[in-house]
Amino acid sequence: MLHTKSLALVFFLFSLNCYAFKFTPMSQSIDLSQKKTRAVFTIENDSASPMAIELKLKSRKMNKDGSEDQLDLSSDGPLTLYPEQLIIPSGQKRSVRVTWSADKRPVHEQAYRVIAEQLPVNLNGKEKKPGIQMLLRYVAALYVNPGEQKSKVLLENYSISQKTITLDLHNKGGEHQVLNNMLIIHKKGEDTHEIKASDIEGLQGENILAKTLRSFNIENKGPLSSLSEDSDIEIGWID
Repeated sequence: MLHTKSLALVFFLFSLNCYAFKFTPMSQSIDLSQKKTRAVFTIENDSASPMAIELKLKSRKMNKDGSEDQLDLSSDGPLTLYPEQLIIPSGQKRSVRVTWSADKRPVHEQAYRVIAEQLPVNLNGKEKKPGIQMLLRYVAALYVNPGEQKSKVLLENYSISQKTITLDLHNKGGEHQVLNNMLIIHKKGEDTHEIKASDIEGLQGENILAKTLRSFNIENKGPLSSLSEDSDIEIGWID
């Protein structure tokens, strides 16, 4: 399982040098209503040596705690990735294409991961010496949207204690939603106070996929410290 913030993982192995490559963009969408069926990612080798890269495509299922289950796609699935492996000379770029090949559009937005991982292959012909090699693994987001889909995030339940605030947020819409524009609206008597999700550690930058329920346990501190156990809250959005 992979948390939604784990976009680039680093692995350490023994080798001569530190290698690096760039994989961009880290998130993009295929909008089928605009007759767009392809997304293109770019890999740039900015190291001094050639490197081997392997690419994988996985579907995403988001769990209530924000972790992810990732599943391999079948060879006859709706998406194809090309190439799956490539060697990139020093200082050069290569493109990777992901194409939607199914005849029918999905009912709502589908979420995938495009993974680019450096392989521990010696391509420069030199004898390896002891040292630390840093192998990069990028995990990018890809969304396939049938068009005319919107998110619809609802606050289904909440609880407030002296230390923790729990929010159960359900995206019943057909498109993912990043929470940065969300507001927590605190009502107490005739007073109303709005708190931006982008100012709250634990909500800032968080994402909820289409048709997904997430539960957030947030420390009752900072902007939230005005909330008490008898507070009434709801959510809203910044236009």
